[in-house]
Amino acid sequence: MSKVARNKQNSNISVRNDKNSIRKKYIDLKLNKKVKVQLWEQRRQKNFKRRYNKEFKRNEITPNEEYKEKGEPSENNQRMGVFKAAHLEIKRRKEEKQRLLQEKLQKKKEIEQAMNEYKKKKAEKFKKLSRKTKRGQPVMRDRIQLLFEEIKQKISNENT
Repeated sequence: MSKVARNKQNSNISVRNDKNSIRKKYIDLKLNKKVKVQLWEQRRQKNFKRRYNKEFKRNEITPNEEYKEKGEPSENNQRMGVFKAAHLEIKRRKEEKQRLLQEKLQKKKEIEQAMNEYKKKKAEKFKKLSRKTKRGQPVMRDRIQLLFEEIKQKISNENT
């Protein structure tokens, strides 16, 4: 066999090996759970780093400055890890979310209390206005009493 024939034969073998290795990689990517988990971990880490850098660019604070602002001791001026910073950011967001939820519940409770008070006043007013005599005539004493209270409120509001 000539050298050219041997080179062709060797190149065919390398092409087959390439095809087999590509096929093996493809099968690993599609079927092997360990490889899928590793790829997921890599994507997750990239995502954390991207969010972390994006947040600091938005706030224009370097990681060391934030670390010092919080009053935690810096170890030989080393930058804190990306994941630790991301963890702190997530923790801060959770606390913010919890605080907003508490405020929302407080506001809802106040509104509910005001509605109950309004309903009580309305029920009392309706009760006084709907009272009738034995012959079906409205009781004027209650109506005049309500008018008198409204006039008192208007006068007190004007004075203050």
